[in-house]
Amino acid sequence: MASNRMKLIWTLVLIIGGLQSGRSLAQFSISGTVVDPASAPVDSVEIRLFTDNGFPIGIPPTYTSSTGNYSLAGLPSGAYLVQFRPRTVDKLVAVELPVNVSGSSTVRNANLVSGFLLHGYVRDKYGLGIPSIDLQVWDRDTGDLMLTPGDDTNALGYYDVVVPLGEYDLEWRAVSAGSLPYISVVDRVFIDMDTQIDVVMLVGWAVSGTVWDSLGNPLFQINLDFIDLATGNKIDTPGDNTAVDGTFTVSVPEGEFEMVAKPQAATRLLTGFKPMVVVTGDTVGVDFHLQPGHLLTGTVTGEGTPAVSVELNVIDAVTGQDVVLAFDKTNDSGQYEVVVPDGQIHVFFVPPGGSSLASKLVPWVSVPADLILNANLVNGVILNGTVTAAGNPVPATDLDLKDPITRLSFPLRGDHTDQAGYFETIAAPGVYILEVEPPKTTGLVAQRDMNFVLNTNTNLNIALEPGARVTGTVSASSGGVLADVGLDVLRTLDGFEIFTPGSRTNTLGQYEAIVPPDNYTFFFKLGDSHAVPDSLELTNVEITGDTVVDAVFNFGVSAVDDQLPPVSDLGLIAYPNPFNPKTTVSFEQKSTGRARVTIHRLDGSLVIVLADGEFPAGVQNVVWQGHDAQGQRVASGVYLAAVATAQGWQTTKVALVK
Repeated sequence: MASNRMKLIWTLVLIIGGLQSGRSLAQFSISGTVVDPASAPVDSVEIRLFTDNGFPIGIPPTYTSSTGNYSLAGLPSGAYLVQFRPRTVDKLVAVELPVNVSGSSTVRNANLVSGFLLHGYVRDKYGLGIPSIDLQVWDRDTGDLMLTPGDDTNALGYYDVVVPLGEYDLEWRAVSAGSLPYISVVDRVFIDMDTQIDVVMLVGWAVSGTVWDSLGNPLFQINLDFIDLATGNKIDTPGDNTAVDGTFTVSVPEGEFEMVAKPQAATRLLTGFKPMVVVTGDTVGVDFHLQPGHLLTGTVTGEGTPAVSVELNVIDAVTGQDVVLAFDKTNDSGQYEVVVPDGQIHVFFVPPGGSSLASKLVPWVSVPADLILNANLVNGVILNGTVTAAGNPVPATDLDLKDPITRLSFPLRGDHTDQAGYFETIAAPGVYILEVEPPKTTGLVAQRDMNFVLNTNTNLNIALEPGARVTGTVSASSGGVLADVGLDVLRTLDGFEIFTPGSRTNTLGQYEAIVPPDNYTFFFKLGDSHAVPDSLELTNVEITGDTVVDAVFNFGVSAVDDQLPPVSDLGLIAYPNPFNPKTTVSFEQKSTGRARVTIHRLDGSLVIVLADGEFPAGVQNVVWQGHDAQGQRVASGVYLAAVATAQGWQTTKVALVK
């Protein structure tokens, strides 16, 4: 009964199809033989029939016999596509062939070629197989979507397809109705043997927002990047460009991410950056306001020839913060084009891994307008050696080479010791500050050489000494802890400074330093996140073993302009106040000297450094555009403008009203 019903449906399909297309209703057949590369017949090959424009014709399944023969009967004249789908166990490549039926039955044979098995499991984060995940295989040479029967996962999450020798772009995607919103996974592979690729797919949450320029105009085709803070890896986010109205919706897994909005350089807009976007469900209102900047362009050569894939790292010379760049690598001609902020910057040119070229620093680049900055990289010299303690290797030790003027670290490859304590890196000949920092868990004292000369290939074997672990909490007399407090440790006998990397206090006010047993003076210095430049000195600190040394500053840490006694009257005002969109911070410099102008929240945390440098005597005006250090517009509310000079410091409240 069911068979008769299927035949009736099939007859109606053919009649209707014939009437609609004008084809003859005469009944013909397509038949033939399917063979393998050795011309042997292939049985159990599934035959599927389609119209010439790719629509399936719903005939019952047809398979080749043991002699490789098949036959599709009862077809009207017309153009068809016939798919030959062998079993994956035969490792033969499926093929689709055109067939034209014109007034008579037609023979269409198929010669199948051998391929390789591509298979694996698709699982969720708990290790359970995910059914009904579709695998798409795109040929990198032709751009064609391959015919890959069996590319949907089964109930256990298993898939298997056969493809010929070649390079492919792969995409696993959830397409079935009612499926969880799994994030597509993409990969690029070269297949020259049977290959197993297992995939973990994560449920995605929608992150949405809008990207505008500084005038509020929506921005089209801005690319969004998500960097997983847990791994440092960029995650794949298909469809992550803004629409015409500046909006975007991107599917990402649960987690914490850096988020980057990347305009093309031609827009002359700075890259947008959010240091942390927490995703625990669908997240809305993740907006960017991209600020104008200047084009920095140029050509990078290596010993006179174009240097390809050289990365630019840019640091704001005033704030010391990294400037986030988009599309920041040189092309095949060694040319680059990025957008940087107005002011002074330090520029690093970093060659790719495997290159013999060394990184180059161009410091104190003034950018008042669009600028061309070319660079020629030189072949570096090799710095290698071992780091040991008591004759044993010290793995995971970090070596830094710093510029002695700017104190900036050169980006280095291979600058961490391996399990044998060995390191090998490349740098340009020159004079550096060399810093050797073992993991704090080793209890070893770090080393620093302020005048390290590197002119030729150099082998350097470094022996580290055990030290005492000094820990403690830095707080204010009001009882609050102080984060971002630096520590300098000076030996009492001769004033020699002990190198204590990573000793700045954390958000709980806690610090940790490793020093040799001796007598010291400890200097605790408030960092950039505090409105007031101040320090606390503890003398005659005897360290004979692991020791706790706490420090207390004699002031409070909330509402800092009220808690801290005024040190100097600098005539500090801000106008207009309240303001929108910008205000001018004005103060009087009694004599030529350094001044630092900062904006803080009421809890004292830093929003942005507006200026830090030499000012002449007289009234000074510094503009705040209402942005934070990442160029993002801050929320409405009350903030603190702070000025610190050689004469003292002063703060005043400013209110941003939207």
